[in-house]
Amino acid sequence: MKSALPSELWRARYEALRQHVLNGGHTLATPPLGLHLVRRQGVAGWMARWTEAVEHSSIGAPPPPPSLPATAEWQEQLTFVLAQMTFQQIHPAMTP
Repeated sequence: MKSALPSELWRARYEALRQHVLNGGHTLATPPLGLHLVRRQGVAGWMARWTEAVEHSSIGAPPPPPSLPATAEWQEQLTFVLAQMTFQQIHPAMTP
């Protein structure tokens, strides 16, 4: 099977699956992409699906994040909002 994906990418994806299985899958992290495919369709099916996804993908690079004006008081404002949220959780009867 000839693939449009570089071999380093295949190796990295396969190694992520392999490490997940070798570690018993008992990590709190989410399973690697394609784990279900490998179990149901084998490595060949897994590779075919990845190749299809890359060939049909029209998603480009994500747009850059918007630049937000940073005010000098942002830390104070953030602290105030977090304190309000925390207070509501600690003392729910005292909040409106």
